[in-house]
Amino acid sequence: MKFCNSLLSMVYLTSLYVFTCETKIFHPKHCQRAQLEKNTEDLYNKTVSFKRLFPKDNITDIQLLTKQLKEDFMAQKNCNLRNNLLSFYINTFLENTLVKEKAKKFKIIDKLMVIQDLLLHCKKSHCDQKETESKSFRELKKKTCQIHGKRVLWKAISEMDILVEWIQEYIEEML
Repeated sequence: MKFCNSLLSMVYLTSLYVFTCETKIFHPKHCQRAQLEKNTEDLYNKTVSFKRLFPKDNITDIQLLTKQLKEDFMAQKNCNLRNNLLSFYINTFLENTLVKEKAKKFKIIDKLMVIQDLLLHCKKSHCDQKETESKSFRELKKKTCQIHGKRVLWKAISEMDILVEWIQEYIEEML
């Protein structure tokens, strides 16, 4: 009897956690364009306010999000690039200790992760199965190493609205 009560308690607590945890969203395994559009627009609005919390980017001779990277991002077959770019932004810039608390306050990381998950379920059959990194993505990583200290964070955050615009454009054009 004690075992059954313990088991029921565990099941109850687990289900309570699953159904109340805000960051753990379970999505069906099909494309949800309306959800994607809503989350992306919300992320864009949050990004505009989020950017105001950080120093202005004064590095004008380097652009992280280049035209070539955008072309690669927009290519229908490059699901891995889109996924890797969003992960790179989250892990390298938004999870940084200087940025993380503010990003959490605006739920930027959560929104990006939801969008990343939703994108994975759209046009999956057209994805290139190769795991090779594009030249443009390698160049982005190289550029982030060239900018020292906090300045790389301010640069990446200043270009975040561009990244969100790419996602919006991808949704409009490709899905």
